[in-house]
Amino acid sequence: WLERTRWPTIFKGSRRDILKAMNQLPRRYVDRLSRSDYNISQGPAEGNPSITSSWDDERKLACIVGAIDRMFDRCENTVQHISRFLLCWLLSTYPQFCHTRPFSLVAKTSTKVRYRYLWK
Repeated sequence: WLERTRWPTIFKGSRRDILKAMNQLPRRYVDRLSRSDYNISQGPAEGNPSITSSWDDERKLACIVGAIDRMFDRCENTVQHISRFLLCWLLSTYPQFCHTRPFSLVAKTSTKVRYRYLWK
């Protein structure tokens, strides 16, 4: 798998602490009063300024994450209120045939949480 993705080659020499910090979800609560930036990592050398994400960028990212949650909520609500016939078409992989079983949502809460996290 690592050979196929070539990640060791692509990320060779990269600062993993920065990659890890940039992969974190934005803070849920962006402090409106202090407007403090998010400290990603120390600069490349001692005494260099820290690498940060601006308060404004963090606020935008938090809005996007919230929108993703609302999108999934809306999709789940739609699936719960449309006809079985349309759900069969939704599950079908062929445009000319509908599936015999209807599309259904995942039942486990932990799976829903993982799907949402993957999108974020």
